[in-house]
Amino acid sequence: MNRKLGLWLLWGAFIAYIVLLSPPLHLQEILTLVKNILTFQWTNINAIVLSLFSLVGIWLLIYSSKLLCI
Repeated sequence: MNRKLGLWLLWGAFIAYIVLLSPPLHLQEILTLVKNILTFQWTNINAIVLSLFSLVGIWLLIYSSKLLCI
């Protein structure tokens, strides 16, 4: 249970870093971009940005599944 909670906290910390701390800090533009991604309004989003956002989630899933198997 502690490992699962730790992984969720790690995942949340990565997302918080991406949204709040990664340069450049244009918070309003970043929040608009994340809102468009999460609400599936992909027509206004660059395909490279969308694929990188997806890869972040995939690598976190791979990393967490490796930790659960240990």
